[in-house]
Amino acid sequence: MTVISIIKLTGNGNQTWVDELLALDSLIFVVSIILSYISVRRGSKMARCEELADTFFMVGMAIMAISAFILAFEIF
Repeated sequence: MTVISIIKLTGNGNQTWVDELLALDSLIFVVSIILSYISVRRGSKMARCEELADTFFMVGMAIMAISAFILAFEIF
C-alpha cells in the first residue's frame, strides 16, 4: 500500500507497472509461506516442500529488490 501511495503521489501512476510487479511478489511470498507451513507440519517427509519454499522466498526477495530499483529510478 505504501508503494502504491508513493507512485500516486509522484504523478506517474499511469506510467508505471511496479505496483503490478509487487502484487505478483506478494503472491510469491504467500506461496512460500504456505509451502513452509506444510513442511513444518509434516516434518522430515516434506523436504522437497521446504526447498520449494526457500526457492519461492528467494525469488520473492529478488523481485522486491528489482522493484525497489525500478521505483527509485522512476521517482527521480
